[in-house]
Amino acid sequence: MALHIFLNKVRVHCYIGESAHERKRPQTIVVSVSCICSHERSGTSDNLNDTLDYRLLYDALTRLGKKRIRLLERFVTELADQFLEHPLIEEVYVTAFKPHKFPDCEEAGVSIEKKKENKNGNKNPVPVL
Repeated sequence: MALHIFLNKVRVHCYIGESAHERKRPQTIVVSVSCICSHERSGTSDNLNDTLDYRLLYDALTRLGKKRIRLLERFVTELADQFLEHPLIEEVYVTAFKPHKFPDCEEAGVSIEKKKENKNGNKNPVPVL
């Protein structure tokens, strides 16, 4: 059984951008994360130790926001890789965008979806609910 644990539209203030102008001062990016996790025990145990505490996701996201990164692509990739190190997370989907990057555009951004690899180097199948 799988459980989706998510954070939606977290505003992160960070130094990000390709141009020197963009990197002069912090910019706001908006990040959403959805993790597919093992759910064998948490649904019945009612114990936080049996599930993924979304505070861990939030803390990792804000820590990464303190690094100087040029591309949103690197930001979402590093975040996804960090999350996949957690033993309960099987798959992660991360979206990040810059709000109002262009005058007539609400959002400009990127998304990544990654699955944990099994011991043979193959991607684990995602359980179907």
